[in-house]
Amino acid sequence: MAGTLRFDTDQPNISAAIGGDSWARPFHIEGLQNGPDVSALAVEAYALLPNKGTLVPGPLVGMTVADARITQLWRERTPGGGLANTWSVQGVVIYRSPTTTTAGVEIPDANGPGITQSTEVTLEEYETDLDENDNQITTTFDNEIQAHRVTAYRPVTTIVWGRPEDASPRARADTYTNKRNSGIWNGYADGTVLCQAIKYDTTDGATWNVRYVFVVKPFGWGQRVVHEDPYYPGQPIPLSTIPAGAERDAAQATPNLQQTISFAPLNIALT
Repeated sequence: MAGTLRFDTDQPNISAAIGGDSWARPFHIEGLQNGPDVSALAVEAYALLPNKGTLVPGPLVGMTVADARITQLWRERTPGGGLANTWSVQGVVIYRSPTTTTAGVEIPDANGPGITQSTEVTLEEYETDLDENDNQITTTFDNEIQAHRVTAYRPVTTIVWGRPEDASPRARADTYTNKRNSGIWNGYADGTVLCQAIKYDTTDGATWNVRYVFVVKPFGWGQRVVHEDPYYPGQPIPLSTIPAGAERDAAQATPNLQQTISFAPLNIALT
């Protein structure tokens, strides 16, 4: 393939992780004679010289080209305004490796340039039949016990963390949105952090401004439900009136409505 291949110089000198073993990098190919050989993009690779920001032909060590996508193709103009017999191509090459570290290729730096983070702690309103000691709230009158559901408040932390990335996060958004963390993540206990949203935008199809929205509930995401009192519709049944053990346990539940997944592949370091 004749022509000069270069990475976009205005992009961060990193390649975005796709899953755990793939990286993508935007490129330009300039000065191609008689049109570009698109099929060659699927088999050629180029090595990034460490700390140089320049390219030389040759395969990346331990890397293969898994995919190549052209995002823009144009014919160059001559100084007089006519069309020259040369072409330029813009696109993305995706490299794949059996390991997560390869010379000249990096995943997004969790503390690299362009990182942003905003944190907000607010109060969430919710209904519960439990007091601060997790005892059911009840009243007794004329030897009759009645349980009550009341409105309460608890702190919820929302974190918006962003960085520029070189690959579209669409697949990542489908994977992580509405999932909770499995295992301790950035100091937060297992299952307490929900990936509420992954927002992203791009102006050139090569670099995305990505914002990850996480909501932290230290008390967990379980939704408490209690069997309804048959004598007082809409109110929970007094658990003290049910024999302790399996029968009482069956009258109450705290199900989680979101699945869990490891957040480690996101390579995000919160502050």
